[in-house]
Amino acid sequence: MRCPCCRQHILAPDKVMVWLDENMVVFRDKVARVRPRHAELLQVLASRYPKSLSSASVLAKVFGQQKLKDPQSSVDNLISETRSSLDFLELGFTISASKYRGYRIDIRGDKDG
Repeated sequence: MRCPCCRQHILAPDKVMVWLDENMVVFRDKVARVRPRHAELLQVLASRYPKSLSSASVLAKVFGQQKLKDPQSSVDNLISETRSSLDFLELGFTISASKYRGYRIDIRGDKDG
């Protein structure tokens, strides 16, 4: 597989890769553009894969110092919107949530996911 931007070979085809400057997500043989905030979230989660990221960490890494009325609701909405986009784009992965572990990328068909 080749990078959609520079056409260089990608060495990790089973890894979710995100290019923030293009808002592009690549997984296996699929490439898609997503909303900027979705790309930020996916990059943070992909960098931790297969580990989970807490809601507080998502809030800090994606929203930074923004003043939010309801921070947890903002995270929940972003996760929900991004999941819907991933389902529509059929990229082969989604975001799973655990009350105690947080959020993580869940590769469909992966026995560990």
